[in-house]
Amino acid sequence: MTSESSRLSLSLDGLWDFAFEGPTISLAGAEIRTPSVWQTQLPCLRNAPGVGRYRRRIALPESWRGRALHLVMDGVFHETTVLVDETPVARHGDGWTTLDVDLTAA
Repeated sequence: MTSESSRLSLSLDGLWDFAFEGPTISLAGAEIRTPSVWQTQLPCLRNAPGVGRYRRRIALPESWRGRALHLVMDGVFHETTVLVDETPVARHGDGWTTLDVDLTAA
């Protein structure tokens, strides 16, 4: 068993590509900083219903090859779908709990 303090980690905080699609507004080609709430960075979305999409390409260190890989997110929105290479790998429906997804096979 590995202790949490000995886990290797890669922070995904920072700039992400962002798009939004709703009945009253569409937004493409934006950048957004995480962690944060999109409505605080993009006031035009403050009361807009719709779906936000975050996208980021990452490169994993070569030394991680063959290791278990987990994506852990806190404070993701109430309805979340995680995609890897456009394939859904997890769904989360509770913005108050941590999302921990085993991405080893993905």
